[in-house]
Amino acid sequence: MDKKTVKNFAKQHVTKKQAAIEKMVGHIATSGKISHLAARYVFELYKKEKALKYDAFNGIYSVKHGAYFEESTIETALRIINGVV
Repeated sequence: MDKKTVKNFAKQHVTKKQAAIEKMVGHIATSGKISHLAARYVFELYKKEKALKYDAFNGIYSVKHGAYFEESTIETALRIINGVV
């Protein structure tokens, strides 16, 4: 593979991963009935705690357990982020 092909592949992968992030943040925002910004913080917490899996082949994020999409769980995550819990 030449440099141009590798660079093009890397660019596509980054775009695919960014789209997967935005899709997961949208799911968290909808499920938790929270803003997009708050959902982004929850996404980062889930990623840090390894509650998310990234499938590089299909370009999607998934949660390890469906309970992470429950409104009460998302509210608890926000409390952790704010330092209340």
